[in-house]
Amino acid sequence: MTATLEEIHRDPAILDRAITRGESLEIVAAGVVAATMVPRAKPAEPDFLARAQRIWGAAPAGKPLSELVAEGRD
Repeated sequence: MTATLEEIHRDPAILDRAITRGESLEIVAAGVVAATMVPRAKPAEPDFLARAQRIWGAAPAGKPLSELVAEGRD
């Protein structure tokens, strides 16, 4: 999306529309692209399983949690 400074001054909602759509916005001044507004990348979701496997390995040592719970109920 491209907009001139004059267009943005007349209609600031241009910025809002670009942000809402996740689009880049080139701002043109005197016929030349003066700035480019680029949306931020979304942060990656943490991979909790991979982290746990790095810390404790594929199968942690000891009894499974279900077995410990069953023993606690006796």
